[in-house]
Parts: sequence; C-alpha cells; structure tokens
Amino acid sequence: MATSTTENTAHQGAAEGEPSTSWDSSNALPEIATKKAAEIELLAQCLCKNHTFTSRVPVPTPSWPDESATPDKSRKNTTDATGSSAPLEAVYCHCTSCRRSTGGMYSVSVVWPGRIGDGHGEHQGQSDNFASLKRYKRSENSPATGLFCGTCSSLMFYELVLPKSSEQSQQTGCGQVVKHGVFLGCLSAYEIDSAGNRIGPVTGEEYTLIKPRDHLVVGDTVDGGATCWLRGWDRNEVKMWAGHRGVSEEFTQQSSTVNINDKHEDRHNLHDQGHDQLQTQADQPGVGQQDTALAQPEEGDSEQMPEYVHIKCHCEGVNLALQTGKSRREYLRKIDQKEKLPWFVNAKTGKPIGSIDGCDSCNVSSGSDLFCWTFAEVQYLSYASHSEFGSPVEAGPPEFPRDTIELKAAVEENMRRLQTLDSFSASDKRKEKGHPLGTLSLYKSSHDVQRYFCSRCSASIFYAWDDRPEMVDIAVGVVCSPDGMARAESTISWKFNGKVVWRDDILAPGSGRGWARGLVLAVEECTKELRT
Repeated sequence: MATSTTENTAHQGAAEGEPSTSWDSSNALPEIATKKAAEIELLAQCLCKNHTFTSRVPVPTPSWPDESATPDKSRKNTTDATGSSAPLEAVYCHCTSCRRSTGGMYSVSVVWPGRIGDGHGEHQGQSDNFASLKRYKRSENSPATGLFCGTCSSLMFYELVLPKSSEQSQQTGCGQVVKHGVFLGCLSAYEIDSAGNRIGPVTGEEYTLIKPRDHLVVGDTVDGGATCWLRGWDRNEVKMWAGHRGVSEEFTQQSSTVNINDKHEDRHNLHDQGHDQLQTQADQPGVGQQDTALAQPEEGDSEQMPEYVHIKCHCEGVNLALQTGKSRREYLRKIDQKEKLPWFVNAKTGKPIGSIDGCDSCNVSSGSDLFCWTFAEVQYLSYASHSEFGSPVEAGPPEFPRDTIELKAAVEENMRRLQTLDSFSASDKRKEKGHPLGTLSLYKSSHDVQRYFCSRCSASIFYAWDDRPEMVDIAVGVVCSPDGMARAESTISWKFNGKVVWRDDILAPGSGRGWARGLVLAVEECTKELRT
C-alpha cells in the first residue's frame, strides 16, 4: 500500500503534468524467480488492511514466448482438484449503476475461487469473513450486493444470488444460487512454491493470470466510456455488449464506437434491469455496429458547457454540484488574457483534464484496476438543491467549504452525525436530507491525504492533499454529465499522453499487482492511438 510520501509524489507528479515514470518497463523487466511456482496465492485486502482474504489457484499455462508471437486462442485454463482454474476471467461492467457506486469508469471483477464468509480467508495469522464488511444493495429487487470496508470504503466483493433454475441463471452462465466475485482493485497475486512459501509476485511475463472476457452494458455509456482505451489486453478480442452477454446487441473491437440515438434511451441502467429481465433484452432494439472511430477529445471545441454538473453517487447520499459554466468562463478569460491557469486546465478548451491512474491506493479504495480522475478548484464546488438526474441544479445554502482544510473539518463533523443515525435502506435514499453533506465521509490514507467516499454505497468521490488545499481530484464515475455520456466530454478534456499516471505501482519489480502489466501496456498503446 502506498505510504504518505508515495501518495503525495504520485499526485504531485500529476500536478506537474507528467506521469510518474521513475521505473521504465522498456529498459528493464522484473527478474523472474528461479524457483518453480506450484500455485498462485490471491490476496484481497482493503486499503486500511482491516480486511484480508486469500485463496489459491493453479499456475496458468505459460503465455506465448515473445511479443511477436501469435496468441494461442485454443489455450485451455489450468484447473486444480478443487475446480479452481486460471487464467481467471474478468468481466467489465460499464453500466451507470457501477460507475455511480464505485466512482470509476466501470467495475471489473473475477469470480473468487475460494470460500469466503466462513472464516477461511487467512493471512499472517489473521482471519476475516463477510460479516465484518458493509453491504450495499442497489435496489430491493437486485440480486447483487456489494461488500466493502466501512472504514476506508474499499469495494472488495460482490455477492450474487440467483435461483438455480431461473432463466437468468442459465443465460448469464452463473448457474449457482450464490456466487461471489472479487473486484480487481484490491487484488494482489504471488507465486507459491511446493512448500507453501512465497517466491515473489506474479509479474505478468510468463503467463496470463487474469484475462478479460466481456465488456457488459456498454450501451449505458452513450459514448463508449472507457472501452476506447481497454482494447487489446491479452491480445485477444474482448467482446462488447450493449447489455448483458448473449442476450443483447454485440459490438466489435474493430468498430470501436458506440453511438446511442434517441430510440435507445430506454437502455439507461440496463445493468440493474437486466438481472430481473434478461429474457426481455434480446427483443429490445440493438445498437448498430459503427465503422467510425470513437469520439476523440476535441482540442478547440466550442460547444456549450453546462452551467452545473452533478457530483452524485448511486444512492444519492452524496449530491453536490460543480459550477462548470462559471469555471470555464474564468479559465477562457485567463487564456484570452494570457494569465496563468491551474495546471489541470486544458489551455485550449478551458476544461479540466481527465487522467487514467494506476496508483495502488486509488485502485484498492475503488475496486478498479485503473481509476480515472478529473480535477476542480474547491471554489467551484457547491451543494446541490435538486437531486433529479440531468436537471439544472442551483447552489443551495449553506456555503460550501472554501478549501480542503475546511472540507475535512466539515466532513469529520458529518461522520460523527452519521454515526448517530440508524442504518439506511436502499429505498430510503433521502433520510439524511437535512444535512447538505449527506453520507459524505473520509478516510485518511496518510496523515495529509483524505479520500472522500459515500459511507452507504462506497462510491469514491474526492481525493485531497493538504499541500494543495485549493483543489480536489474528482472521481469521473460520479460526474453526471447532462448528456448521459460516461466520459463527460462536455465537461472534461481527456489527457492522452501515452502513459498511465503512477504506472510504477503496477510495472515496478516487486509489485503485487504485476498481473496487470499487460493491461497497463495495452492501455498506453490505445491512448497513443487516441492522440493521433
């Protein structure tokens, strides 16, 4: 986990406009251990380390020997006597609900290969079970429940309950009454020898431990969301679906765009509907495959930026406003007058940039393999008086904190207030309506860093560092663009510079997240293409 120094350096690097690249994977590769691995240990751990789970899977079949080799698409998974297999298949869900409840551009998970919930997760003499994790169910009828740490908000697992005989169970391939999955952000992987000792972390060089299988509910993104930079991982085509796998329109990686027109508006939030109505999705109008490239960020666009944009989590316990119109007018004035801009403002568009972050702490706390941030000055944040999605919002009293020091004090007071309230149900979204901060809470991941989140649905909201009290990082997944687009390009100018910010946390030797090396390199290749 990142120390205070690591965290500050990571975001200071971003502040200076350059990703952290202190270790260059093109010049050196992690040293491959000489001992032969007998198994892979999976370690799921939250950011504050109050919750730890482990499980083991067999070592996967070795990958192709070099970068130029053709992948063997007929490769079979390696399965042990317990039925656990590797590579583990990752599913990306791009639905609105996943974005709002994580703060990320998507959720990504694999089926957890071990037993959890009965005290079998052990590491260094500690044991843990589901009883100590907080639970969030998106709706009364949803079969899925998110499990997260109540202290640091790290989204760790989901629990999916489906009737074994149901049509949904057969169509989704679950076939189980209860299925548990682990979100990749909290996952590390280590090679274990025949004596049960750790050899070292999985490097992602000799074999593929995690393989992407599907991109689901891409239709909810309107603009394709993060799929434009998630192409090509594992060098195999990853299927993309408007809704759920096999029962909705399929896109192709080559078409690489998703244009949603008016007749597809009823696809909004297909994820939650799909668990209960999968059989009806096949009859819904599909989204046609396109030949044009994904809409790329414009350097000199002139479209009207909305006056206000909601910053809102899934349960709506956090519902704030970003004064995008006011801020952009001021930034465009500074551009015209050749005055100094905040480092995070695009000097041509006057919009804040969006970035892709590989930071350990960011990804563990959100459950995402790579996290996306945008940025804002605190002076342009306000309370929202309306909660209806997409409607104009007005600044509501009282005055929003003037900087992150005041914000920290206000949220700490709010956390004390929340502790006195009864637990909330998903249907009782506005019980805390009397307080403008709602369910906003924070976790101090180091003495001078605060990570803000919703204490009910776990969504990441802000990142703040005491050395820059005038600004916050905002989780892109809770930026509610009025046009419904996941990348929110009416508000955000995406910075594609070919490098994932703080990539060292994954690529450097010794990283427990070395299994994601292929992901980082593939994303960097995709973002280079988006620049051209």
